Amino acid sequence: MNAPPPVDVTQALWRDIEVAPLGALDARARLSVLIDGDVSAATAAAIAAQTYPAELTEVASGEPDGEVVVVVPAGASPAPEFLEAHARWHHAAGDVVSLGPIASEHAEGDASLGLVRDLTRDLTDFAGACHLGAADGTIGVRRELFAEAGGIGSAPPELRGLDLLYRLHCAGAVFVAEPAAGARGRGGALALAIARACAEGETLELALPDAAALVPLPPFRGVAPARRHARPALVVNVPVDSATAADEALATVAEALSGMLGDLELRVQVEESHPAHAALAAAVAADRRALIGPSSLGEPCESPFQATVPPAAALDPRTLADLHELALGEEAGALHVTVPGAAPQNAMIELVATAAWRRAGRLSASHDEPVEVIIGRLFGERWMSGVEVSTRRHGVDEPQVTEHGPLAAATDLEHERNAHLRFRERAEDLAERAETLGRRALAERLRAREERRAAERVEARLDG
Repeated sequence: MNAPPPVDVTQALWRDIEVAPLGALDARARLSVLIDGDVSAATAAAIAAQTYPAELTEVASGEPDGEVVVVVPAGASPAPEFLEAHARWHHAAGDVVSLGPIASEHAEGDASLGLVRDLTRDLTDFAGACHLGAADGTIGVRRELFAEAGGIGSAPPELRGLDLLYRLHCAGAVFVAEPAAGARGRGGALALAIARACAEGETLELALPDAAALVPLPPFRGVAPARRHARPALVVNVPVDSATAADEALATVAEALSGMLGDLELRVQVEESHPAHAALAAAVAADRRALIGPSSLGEPCESPFQATVPPAAALDPRTLADLHELALGEEAGALHVTVPGAAPQNAMIELVATAAWRRAGRLSASHDEPVEVIIGRLFGERWMSGVEVSTRRHGVDEPQVTEHGPLAAATDLEHERNAHLRFRERAEDLAERAETLGRRALAERLRAREERRAAERVEARLDG
């Protein structure tokens, strides 16, 4: 069958996708079932008993050949409609990822996927990487997107599902919850660990360090990490063209590498003919986080955020850390930051969410619509002054501003500076209170979930 078009829905509103009901699917796509481990007799028997046409199904032992790849954890026993439930989404849209639950062999219910749905408002509010808790379950994805994300990957077996799901997230997939694509097996530990970390306001860097190394998002990692991990929290591109002054380029690179955000990758785009090439090459060679190479925006990227910083921008030690915090908090597709002292058309710091950028790129190719327009339309964008992240043009004095606006020449600077610091403290207090309220809301959501599940168990016993 021809590949369906990419998803054109706002943010993660997967319920807006129209799919065939179970039992009414006109099955045309070939499915490759990829068992993540040894194939047990129970798994093989369950795959053979599927309602999806057997002639359109294969159990892949190597590279999958089917149009849709369905990943099943080792030892799981899928329900009879398992493949049909996955396949119906991939007949309708080209870049969805269908998630099925793994129910414990010793308990009723879909603990893992059900918990993830409650944590993320039914997979529409990811709140960092809470949706990746569904990695304990089954995963369905079209082969093109599976290949674009790097295939099954080389992570350790216990982290392979999480690694794949995170890479699919960075590829701009739309995640959908499909309870009918369920199986019996072992799972749920990851989702429970995520829920516990969210409710307690902690990260998983100590509890699950290997998982935190793979996923640069809360609650796996905190905001603006100080040290570099295998996958950086932010990729920073610095384009140096022929008109860029050498001292500005060198200063911006040095400021980016010495800031409070250490969990980054710095990419400098500069021609060998540029006068500053040798000095820039020496600067990046001295730091393993930096390299001279093409912009990350032109290739697959496994960092959740990518920033383009003009060499004209002077970076405060807080600038990139503040940008990272804003990117996580705003949950927008793009941030546009002015550089005080420079005209916006000449110098802007641009930050994009990788998932939004990649999905917008697919839609742009099929819709003949600019990527930037699609990001704004589907994911939203924010405009802000560089004053908010302590940046300005090289050679320009730091803007003197307070909560009341720019300072007049006759203003008592010391008095206004103290007032500004008090205002900043109040703002930080408000942000801390908002975070506390968010944790309480999440804890309340989890408590309501447990009460609902307890009521369902009582009702089931009474009906029995």
